Amino acid sequence: MKEVTRYKCDFCIKVFAMPETVERHEKECLKNPDGVNCFLCEQCNYGAGLATYEEITCDWHEEPLYILKLQAPCHKSFAPICSEFKRRKENTL
Repeated sequence: MKEVTRYKCDFCIKVFAMPETVERHEKECLKNPDGVNCFLCEQCNYGAGLATYEEITCDWHEEPLYILKLQAPCHKSFAPICSEFKRRKENTL
């Protein structure tokens, strides 16, 4: 058996193998009160009721969020490079 070191997000329960990965995650973590993530932006439109992942859109870019994330040069979240990111007043999804 080998002992391994893991790094845990300060805001949620996710655990990572490398400190760089957890640092990148913490910047966009949904539980981080200062996090920058498309899902926390007021431009994010969930539609009426419970939308599927494919139905969630960005009102500013007028595209489904999953398409924007596929095109993003950064990790998972497009918001860190989006000039129109504005955090929702409430931290609810």
